This record gives sequence, C-alpha cells and structure tokens, in this order.
Amino acid sequence: MVLCLGPIYHLTNECDREKCIKESLRVLKRGGILAISYINKHFVLNSVMITDKRFLTKQFVDKLSNTGVIKDGEKECFWTDAFFTTPLEMEAFIEKFDSQIIDHVGTDGVSPFLKDFVDNMNDEEYSTWLHYSLISCREKSILGMSNHGLLICRK
Repeated sequence: MVLCLGPIYHLTNECDREKCIKESLRVLKRGGILAISYINKHFVLNSVMITDKRFLTKQFVDKLSNTGVIKDGEKECFWTDAFFTTPLEMEAFIEKFDSQIIDHVGTDGVSPFLKDFVDNMNDEEYSTWLHYSLISCREKSILGMSNHGLLICRK
C-alpha cells in the first residue's frame, strides 16, 4: 500500500502531480493499493468566502474554478501554494495511469461547517451522525461537498 495523503494538494504544477502518482505506482507492487487524498475546490470556495469576505469576488471564484491553483503572494491566496480539484477532475486525472479506481469517498462531508453542532451532540446523537456520515461518504452526488476526498486505486 502507498499512502499519498497530502502531496497532491500542494503540487500546483500538473507535471509534478503526474510525477507524484507515477512514483507512487512505481514503488507499489502489482495489485497493491494506492490511497490519494485531495481537497475539493467547491468546499474550499464556500469555506473561504463565508469566513473572509475579501475572497467573495468573481476573480477568486473564477481562479479557483478554472485553475484550482493558488500561490503564496497572490491576491487570491488564503493559505499557501495549493491545488484544489473536484471529484470528477480527480478521477479523470487518475485514469491516465496504470491503475483502477476501486473506491472514492468524501472523508469529512459537511462536518467542518457543523463542528460546533457536532461537538455538542450526546453519544446517541453522535452515533447517528456517524452512521449517516458513513453511509453518505460514497454518494457520488455529494462527493464535492466534502473538504477532502480520498481516491482508492489498485495497481
């Protein structure tokens, strides 16, 4: 198994992302599992715009929607050099390599927006919330709502 949990969202150049996946697959045995995390651009757009109105601009929306890239020093940079993508874009990217997608999940759903609500749940409520999170994390229609996505592939 190879865990690629973080590099993709800090590689702003597509060639670097390709090298990262190629190297991950190179060291993986045939039949092995590659787990790749990424950050959803649409979660980020919503999250950043509601927490800092300086980013509530068409320029910011267009930049993230079209390129998914921010770089330190740019007006639209709210974090560090980063790359954001969508579940469909990520699947299309991975399909270029010698691997098969075997699972695709949203790892946190909308929970980051509901942290105070979730933190104040009793044990029974939390158990129900967790149950819902586990049954909905693979729902294709809402994958892009999750902050992080996890793509599981087999070489």
